[in-house]
Amino acid sequence: MTTTTTPAPPVEPPAATGDDARRRQAAGAVAAFLAGFLVLNTYWGFGGRRGLAWVLGCDCTVPLAVVWAQEAAVVAGIGVVLGRAGRWRPPLPAWVFGAGTWAMAASLAAVGLQNVVGDDRLQAQLLFAPMALTLSALCVVVARGGRGR
Repeated sequence: MTTTTTPAPPVEPPAATGDDARRRQAAGAVAAFLAGFLVLNTYWGFGGRRGLAWVLGCDCTVPLAVVWAQEAAVVAGIGVVLGRAGRWRPPLPAWVFGAGTWAMAASLAAVGLQNVVGDDRLQAQLLFAPMALTLSALCVVVARGGRGR
C-alpha cells in the first residue's frame, strides 16, 4: 500500500498589528516622497534648470558636489525609515535605524520651522514648511516603534 502525502500549505507571515501597519504605511509614505524628491534632485544634478530658481528663490546655481551629497543623504534616509519599519533587512544593528529615524524627524522639524519663521517666501511658508513638518511627524510615527532588527 502506498501513501501519498500532500505538502503543507506555505506559512504566511503574521498579519501586521495596527501600530505596526501604521509604522509601515508611514515609512512607505516618507520613502515615496523622498524618492520623488530624489528624481527632481537627480534632474537638477545632471544640469536641469526647470523649477530650480523657484525652489531656491533666486536664479543661482548649486555646486554639483552639494547636489550629490544631498542625493546620498536622501538615499540613506529612505534606507533608514524602511529599515526601521522592517521593510528592509540590512545587516546593521537596530539602534542605527532608531537613531537615524529620530535624527530625520528632528532635522525635518527644524527645516519646517525655519521655513515658517525664517523665510518670507510664500512657497516656503505654504508648501515647504507643511511638507517638512508632515514628513517629520511621519518619521516620529516610524521611530516610536518599528522593527529594524
